Order: sequence, then C-alpha cells, then structure tokens
Amino acid sequence: MYIFCRLNFLSSDCDATNSIALGVAGSALGTLNINGNTSGTVSVTVAAAAGTWTMTLPTAVGTAGFQLTDAAGDGITSWAAAASRREWKNDLGLVDPQEALKSLLNLPVHRFTYRDGFGTGDYQTEYIGVMADDAPHLMHFDNSIVNPVNTLGYMVLGFQAVNTRLETVEDKIERLEMELDQLKASLN
Repeated sequence: MYIFCRLNFLSSDCDATNSIALGVAGSALGTLNINGNTSGTVSVTVAAAAGTWTMTLPTAVGTAGFQLTDAAGDGITSWAAAASRREWKNDLGLVDPQEALKSLLNLPVHRFTYRDGFGTGDYQTEYIGVMADDAPHLMHFDNSIVNPVNTLGYMVLGFQAVNTRLETVEDKIERLEMELDQLKASLN
C-alpha cells in the first residue's frame, strides 16, 4: 500500500507531495530498476544506512566529455570539465619552467594506501604520490584533491626545464669535443 500510495499520489488515500518513495526505512531497501527496451536492467540503490540528502540534477544534458559534478558540496549538480580550449580560459601568463622544476624537485613522494572511506575506494593498492599539504599547487577543491590540469602543466614544465638543462650540457660537451680535437690536431 505504501509504494502504491506514493506512486498514485493523486489518490484520495495519499498526500499529493509530488514525490515517489521507494522502500521504507527500517524495513525495505528502496531500489529503482529501469528495464531496457529489449533487454537488461539498470538498478539504482542507496546504501542500507543512506543518510538523508538531496541531489539536484542539471536542467539540460551536458557536453560530450563533461562529467556531472557538485562543485559547492550542496547536492546541486552541474556539468563541468577540465576544459582545455584557449577560448574557455582567462590566460594569466606563462610560467617559468625552471621555477616549476624547482618545486617538483623539492616535493616529497610517498608510498601509501587509502584509509577506509577515502580516496578511490581501493584500499589494497599501494600508490606512489604526493600529499596535498606538500603540494598545494597541484591540488584543487580546498587543497584536498589532485588537480589533473595543474599536475599535467607542472609535468610539461618540468620536462621543458630538464630539456633546457640537457641542451646546455650537450652544447658544452660539443664545444669541449671540438676544443679537444683542435688540441689533438695542434699536437700532431
């Protein structure tokens, strides 16, 4: 009767809350099963101790490659992406590769596993990475989550800086080899 009443909310036996309730706390788990037209079923289920919160979906479909996100932590979702197109950004200027390399070289890297209830949900895998408080320039969301855009940017800058240093060393070696060849020729 409870589920029927909630689905048939215009019935005189029920209140007209315009909501559908599945399950009853303490007695039945609420599961939404959505069947495919020709085969298959997708189930949406909450945890047994689900807590009480609301998720509000965006008003329109997202752009290809975007993901559903809750930027404010209030359950109101929107479509977002780590956008890479120039026209989607306010360019604040170039970054010095040597400064970026310096910050990377001084960054401690740790072995770790995630604690239950945190991270990727994989508590067995040993990860190799940085801690947010050591690398705020590589984080976002209140210095708590790795920022893939900054991490990629610093990696590219690090390679550029190392490449500049290698080119300088290669140039010096080439000059020394030429000087050595000239010295050998003058001794003969």
